[in-house]
Amino acid sequence: ALLYDHLDFIHGVQAFMGAYPGASVVAIRRGFRSIGAEDNTVVCFPELMDSASLFLTANCDTFYFLGFVDLSDGPMVVDVPPLGPSSAILGTIDDMWFGWVTDFGVPGPDRGEGGRYLLVGPGYDGPLPDGGYYVARSRTTRALVLGRAFMVDNDPSVPADAIRQGFRISKYVPGAAGTAIATYLAGRASLGGARPAGETK
Repeated sequence: ALLYDHLDFIHGVQAFMGAYPGASVVAIRRGFRSIGAEDNTVVCFPELMDSASLFLTANCDTFYFLGFVDLSDGPMVVDVPPLGPSSAILGTIDDMWFGWVTDFGVPGPDRGEGGRYLLVGPGYDGPLPDGGYYVARSRTTRALVLGRAFMVDNDPSVPADAIRQGFRISKYVPGAAGTAIATYLAGRASLGGARPAGETK
């Protein structure tokens, strides 16, 4: 009986610890939505975070930008701008369990030079581009995009302006740029129009 009680306790601890990351991400999303930041928008902190910002691991020395990407209607594109040698982006994309999907910026495959990330949700079996994108798959239909950018001469406006002007979240257009004509001729993709630049709130 004592052993079974101990196992029940251990399983309870495991359930709590396993659910904590998911509960944290859901709380962040609820907080964003409560201020009008729906999915596919980006929340920025141009005046930096402080002790009033209820985030578990945030600091007050870098410019933060975060958002949730909705993958329920198909893949989405995240355009990441380059910031140049005076600053840099350290970014990551996680699923709704805080499970790692990919990095972007300096630790990502673009190595700080900017690029297009194609996020694919669970169950998607449609066409994907032959090139031009860093393709990453999420286990959940929402993904958390979290980025930090370094200030320039203690000024957060430099990375803030770069993110506002160049960071974009938009719907993927199958068969557009990134899909080779040979892929179309082989019957593996349709031809799509130009991908809209899109405006990100």
